Amino acid sequence: MVGKTYTRYVKKTVREVVDDAANHTLSIPEFQRDFVWGPRDVMRLAESLYRNYPIGQPLLWETSIYNNPRSRGSKSAGEGQVPSSGARKSLWIVDGQQRITALCLLLGVRPSWWDDKKTWKELDRKCEILFRIIQNENSVQFEFALPTDVLRRGKNWHSLRGFLSGEIKAEDILSRAKSCSERDTVKRELENLLDIKNRIIPFAITKHNLDDVAEVFTRLNQAGKRVKEADVVLALVAVHNPSWIRDEYLPFREQLEQEGWSLDAGVIIRTLTCIGEGKANLSHVRKDFWTKSSMQKYWEETKNIIREVIENLRSFGVYSDRILPSTNSLIPLFTLHQKWRNKRGYNFCKVLHWFLLVNRVGRYSGSAITKINEDVRIIRDSQNFKKVLERLKSQIHWRPLSSEEFLESYNTSRSMFHRLMLWLILQHKNAGDWLSKENIAEIASLEISTLDFHHICPRDVLLRAKIDRDQSDALANITVILSETNKQLSNKLPKEYIRKHSINSQQLKKHCIPDSVKKVGNNNVLIEYEDFLKERAELLAKNANKLLDDLMRRKKCLLANRASAQKSSRGNRTRVNAHRQKDAATASRKRKSTST
Repeated sequence: MVGKTYTRYVKKTVREVVDDAANHTLSIPEFQRDFVWGPRDVMRLAESLYRNYPIGQPLLWETSIYNNPRSRGSKSAGEGQVPSSGARKSLWIVDGQQRITALCLLLGVRPSWWDDKKTWKELDRKCEILFRIIQNENSVQFEFALPTDVLRRGKNWHSLRGFLSGEIKAEDILSRAKSCSERDTVKRELENLLDIKNRIIPFAITKHNLDDVAEVFTRLNQAGKRVKEADVVLALVAVHNPSWIRDEYLPFREQLEQEGWSLDAGVIIRTLTCIGEGKANLSHVRKDFWTKSSMQKYWEETKNIIREVIENLRSFGVYSDRILPSTNSLIPLFTLHQKWRNKRGYNFCKVLHWFLLVNRVGRYSGSAITKINEDVRIIRDSQNFKKVLERLKSQIHWRPLSSEEFLESYNTSRSMFHRLMLWLILQHKNAGDWLSKENIAEIASLEISTLDFHHICPRDVLLRAKIDRDQSDALANITVILSETNKQLSNKLPKEYIRKHSINSQQLKKHCIPDSVKKVGNNNVLIEYEDFLKERAELLAKNANKLLDDLMRRKKCLLANRASAQKSSRGNRTRVNAHRQKDAATASRKRKSTST
C-alpha cells in the first residue's frame, strides 16, 4: 500500500550492538547460513572501525509472528534462544550476521545464538587480533596482525580484545613510550582505538512479512554474490516449511559433520531436488516442492540415501569428503544409488568405478550444474542399470593413469584425484604405520585426522641438494603415516630411518616404495632421488590402474581387512589412544631429560 511505512532507521554503537547480540535483542533466523568469515575478515573489520570507515548498514526484521531461530551449538535446536513470554521480542538479522558476529569476536562476547561455548572459544582464539604502535617522525598509528608464536612472545604486540575489554590498560602500553610528548601522542591514539566501541553503525529495521523478508534476503545475497544459491534457497524453504531447517536439515548436517562428512547446503539440497524433481538447478524447482506435504517424503529418502552411500564409501576406504576432489560429484552418485539400488544388476563397485573416473577427469569442476542435470537425466531416463553406466561413461573421456601423473606436486588442486588414489592404494594393500605397526585403514576408520602425508625423502635434504620444491613435493615422494611417526622421521634420509626402526622390505612394498629408496644419499642425491621417484611413480600408476580395473570385476567394495576392522574397532580405538598417550609421555620425558 502506497504511503505505508515498512522500514525505519536507527543508530547503535558497536558496544550496544554487541550487548544486543548477547541478550537476545538480536537473533538470526533459521534460513541464515553459518558464520564463514575468517580471521583476516575480522581483522579488516577492526581496521575499518579504527580508521572510522563505514562498514555498511545491517538489515533487521521486526516481527511478533516469526519464532524460528538459528542456533549454533550442542543444545537442542532453539533451546535457550528465544526470550520467554513477556520479554522483548528479538530483532532478526536479515543482512549483517557476519559483521555482527565479528563485532562480538572483537569485544570477546559470545552472541546468544551461539550456545556452544566450546566452538565459540575455539573461534574466539582463532580470530584474536594483535596490534602494535608504529611511530613515525610526526605521527603515531597502529598496525594490526594475526597472532603467531613469535608475535605472541613479542613485547610490542598487544591483544586488541584484551585492550577493548579493559584487561590491558592504556597505562601498561604508555609506560614504554620514551618521552612525555611521545606518551601524549600515543595516549591520544590509544583513546581513538578504544573508541572503536563507540563507533556508530546505522541499522535499517523492516516490518515486512516473512515472504517479503525471504525475498529481500535472496535479492541482497544474489546481488552481492556473497552466498551460494543453495544457501539462498534455504530462505525460500523457511517460508513454505517453517522450522524444517532448524528441526530437520541442521541436525542431519551436523550429524554428518560429526562422522567426518562436511557437506554444504548445495550438495544436500541439490540431492534432495534431484531425487524429488530430477533437477539440480534450484531456480527450476517448483515453489510448492518446498511445502511440508510435498517435501517430507523426499527428505526422508534423501537422508537414507546419503547415509547408505557414505557407508559404502567408508567400506571402500573413503572416510571423509575432505579427500574427494569434488563434492559436487556426490550429487549424481546419491541420485544414481537412489534410482537403481534395488534394481536388477545393480553393483555399487561399478558405480564407484564411474565415480572415480568422473573425479579423475573433473567432469563437475566447470559448468557443474549443467553437467549434473545432464547426468541426472540419464540416470532417470535409462532403461536398465547397464545402460545407465554405458551412457554416463560416454560423457567422459579417460585413459589409464600414467606414471608421469604421479610426478606432479601433491599439494595442488590438479593432483587431488591422485592423492585420493594413493590413499586408496595404501589401504587396499594393507599398508601399516612403520612405528606403531597399526593398519592405516583401521586408523583412518577411527581417527583420520591423526594421519599425515609424509615426504619419504625429506624436503629439506632435497632442497639442499638443489632439487626444486615441485620435484621434492612430487606425489611419488609421498605416503601416509601417523602424525607422531611423521615427526619422528622428519629430516632423516630413508636409509637412516629404515635402519634405525628396522622397517623391512615387505612394509615398504605395501607403501609401493621400491628398495632403491635406500640408495638416496649414498653418492649423488639428485640422480638417486630421480631414479627412486621414477620407479615409485610407475608402481603407483600400476597399482592405481589395477584398483580401478578390479572394481569392474568385484561384487563387494570392501577393503580386504574391513570386516576385521569393523569387528575390532572398539578395541583398536582404545589401543590407538593408548599408543598416542604413551608416545606423548615418552616425548615429555625426553624433553625433561634434555632440559636438565
